[in-house]
Amino acid sequence: MKSFFNQSLLFAVAVVFMACGGNTYYLTTDDARGIEAGDPVYRQGIAVGEVEDVRFEGRHVNIEISTKEALYEDQGVHIRSGSEGGQLELDRPTSHANELADGASTVSYTH
Repeated sequence: MKSFFNQSLLFAVAVVFMACGGNTYYLTTDDARGIEAGDPVYRQGIAVGEVEDVRFEGRHVNIEISTKEALYEDQGVHIRSGSEGGQLELDRPTSHANELADGASTVSYTH
């Protein structure tokens, strides 16, 4: 019975997570600086998502991220490297910036 309850709870959590959804964005850069799938994405010090994939596209690197928060036009992205791996830090969006659509690509990237 306990195993059934645990499996049911896990299923319920998965359904809620899928229903809440999220946003997927694609960042293009020349240097991913050690970022890997699974690395966290932060905005203003709060974890808002994670890196889903990192791959070459021609001479550039494409970083796919999923976030609970939207990205905005001209929002800067910084890559931080530390002893525990890399992380992406999203800048605070400006008050006049427009929200990017889910699935949008952006090249706003700074080191």
